[in-house]
Formats: sequence, C-alpha cells, structure tokens
Amino acid sequence: MIRNILFVFLSIILLFSCSNEGVNIKGQIRGSNYDGETVYLYAIKSSDLINDPVFLAKTTVAQGDFKFEEIQNSEELVAEELPTIAFVTLFDMLAEDDSDDFSELPIATVVLEKGTVHLLFENESVSVSGTERNDKFNEIHKAITNLANLLGQKREYDELENVPVDNAGRDGIAQYQHLTQEFKNVTFDFAKENMTNNLGKFLFYSYAENMFTPAQLEILIELSDQTFKDRSDIKELTKILEQMHDAPMGLNGTPEVAE
Repeated sequence: MIRNILFVFLSIILLFSCSNEGVNIKGQIRGSNYDGETVYLYAIKSSDLINDPVFLAKTTVAQGDFKFEEIQNSEELVAEELPTIAFVTLFDMLAEDDSDDFSELPIATVVLEKGTVHLLFENESVSVSGTERNDKFNEIHKAITNLANLLGQKREYDELENVPVDNAGRDGIAQYQHLTQEFKNVTFDFAKENMTNNLGKFLFYSYAENMFTPAQLEILIELSDQTFKDRSDIKELTKILEQMHDAPMGLNGTPEVAE
C-alpha cells in the first residue's frame, strides 16, 4: 500500500517537472540565404527599459533554420524578468563599429516567456507565434507589415495619392491613415494588457512621445504597478498630464502647459 502511494506521488512529481517548459525560440528564414550567418538574441531588463538591451546568446543559421534553447538559464536573465521583450537579429546590436549597413538584415521583436516561440522571417515580413503573448504580439507585426507594404507601393507609384484604391475604396492617403491607426490600436491594446511586466512598460517608453494620446498614457500608468509609478520620469509625466486637464486651451486646440 505504502509502495503504491509512493509510486503515485513520484509520478505526480515527474509529471509536473516535465511540464515545466523552458523558454525556447525556433526560427526560420525564408526567401534569402543566410546559412552560416550568426543570429543574436538580446533582451530588455526591467532595470534598463530605456537603455540598451543585454546580450543573451547567439547561434548559427543552418539550412534556413536556427534555434535558442533554455533561454531562461542565461546568466543575464532571471525568472522575475519574464515575460520580457527580446530582439532576434542577424547583426550585433551592441557593436561599437556601426559602419556596416544593417538596414537590410533581418530583425524581429519577440516576447520571451515559457514555451516555444516560432519565429519566421519571410522576405520583408516577420511573424511570431507559439505562446499566448506572442500570438497577440503578432498583431503588431501584421500591422507593421501592412504599413511597410503600403510604403512599398508609394515608392512604386511615387506618391501615396497615386496608389490604387483598396477593396474598401480607400485611396493611398486614406489607406495610410487607416493602417497607421490600426497599428496604434493594436499596440495600445497589447501595452494595456501588459503594464505590470516589461512588455507594456517597454512599449510605453517606445511610443509615449509619438503615438499614445494623453488619455491613453494616463490609462497605461494607472494599470502599471507601483514600482513603475514611482519612477521619477513617470512621476514627472503624471504631473504634466494632470496639468493638461486644468490648462486653458490654446489657439490650435491643444492645452497650454506651463514650462
């Protein structure tokens, strides 16, 4: 009887230990030959949300494929940092010599969290999947790809005004406005769901100045944790946002905030 109980107990332990999946990335590059090239992995840490990412690992492309395994064991990444933003690139982001032109080399932003991230570089587009947050984050990648495709048409037709209307009857300018708003919406929605971790906080700093509205900034700050709210720059921004509520409106319809 005791032997049977011990067997069941050990089986449960083994079951839970096997299901404790690590952090992995499986990548593919299609449309270009990068076999033998080095792929770098970097991550954002909570202490460096506005500074350079930290280097985690590197690997090599073989037959269009590459992978990073058990990333959570990196000396630079502790469990408390997850989930966080990571960058997968085919160039050294931290290299002091930036004389080479890296603009055409693949780079992707992914979410590091437990599970296996599936990353695909195909021509000039990027897609991520495999974990819950990466499936949602892929909506941002889709929006970026749609904008990039439209700007590609702009180069082909010289001006947005010359781009053919889409299936919804929108001309080039209307398409640009629609796709830009779509990008803003999916980015804000993702940030809103993740303001208590590095994901939302990184997006906040990345787009606070040029994309999120004052009302959206207030929502994101309110949804964040106390550590984020206590940052000196966030406290200063909160004061500015509060002043905007009480400030008189300027001639151009924007609040006049005293410097």
